[in-house]
Amino acid sequence: MEDVEQAARRTLARQYGEFTVPNLDALRRGGRVSAVQYAVGNLLGVRPVIAFDDGQLRPVRRARAEQAAQDILAQLRQLMQASGLNIRAGRTQSIGAVIGAHTGPGMYAFVAEPYGE
Repeated sequence: MEDVEQAARRTLARQYGEFTVPNLDALRRGGRVSAVQYAVGNLLGVRPVIAFDDGQLRPVRRARAEQAAQDILAQLRQLMQASGLNIRAGRTQSIGAVIGAHTGPGMYAFVAEPYGE
């Protein structure tokens, strides 16, 4: 069992992911954004782009609601081009009920992991 846990920890350490949500309702209900952040975010149409950092969820930047998912893709594309990554595979996948309960419907995310290390 320790081998599985160590392998999972190594994989998580190499991965990078971000996600955003189409609205702040579920984040507000779950206490992940304050009432002020909720009101201002909705008023200005701004959504957080969130990443895992050392096992914690942390906002890494903000994006306009209508461009949040495109912002993630554009930054990922820029990072990939700058790094010279060779993309091996990609896929879409539905999220589970636990994550969906915290983010609400319509969450958009990506996760990348170096290949061949």
